[in-house]
Amino acid sequence: MASMGYSPAEVQQARQQMANMSSSDMSRMSEEMRKLSPEQLKQQMQGAATQMQAQNHYKYNASVSLLTIARLSAEADSETPSPQVTLKTDGNKAVAAGNFAEAAEKYVRARENLEGNNQKQALDLRLACTLNLALCQLKKNKNSDAEKLCTEALGIEQRSYKAYYRRALARKALGETEHAAAD
Repeated sequence: MASMGYSPAEVQQARQQMANMSSSDMSRMSEEMRKLSPEQLKQQMQGAATQMQAQNHYKYNASVSLLTIARLSAEADSETPSPQVTLKTDGNKAVAAGNFAEAAEKYVRARENLEGNNQKQALDLRLACTLNLALCQLKKNKNSDAEKLCTEALGIEQRSYKAYYRRALARKALGETEHAAAD
C-alpha cells in the first residue's frame, strides 16, 4: 500500500483496523476484493483513504475545538473553569496536583485520539502529550518507558530540547550515564 501513495501512518491505521476484523469478515472481504476490477479496486482504495483522512481530521478538530473552548472560557472568566476541557488540559491539571497516574491516563487517551493524523497541529499536540507523558513516567520512576517516549517525541520533532533533556534524565536514572551525557 505504501507504494500506492499512502503514508506509513495510513498503512498502519489500515492494519489496525484489519486486526480488529474477525476471520469470517476477512474471508468475506478477500472474496469481494477478488471480484473487483483493477479500476474498481483503485476507486475503493481511494475512497478508504479519503475516509481515513476525514476521520483523522475529525479527531484532530475535536481535540483542538475543546482546547480552544477551554482557553476562550478561561480567558472570559478565569475564576470559573470551563465545563469542556481537553484531555491534555485535564492531564496538565493532574500533573499540577501531583497525580501523575491520572495525568498519564489523560495524555495516553489524547495521543490515541491523534494517532495517524499527520497534520502539523495534530503532531504538535501529540508531541506535547508525549513529552508530558514522559514526565509522568519519570515521576513514577518508570524510566525505561520515559526514555522510549522521549525517543518517540524526537521522531516527531528531532530538535526538541525537552525530549533530549527528559531522555537524559531517564537514561541517568537507568544508570546509562554515557548515553545520558550524549543527550
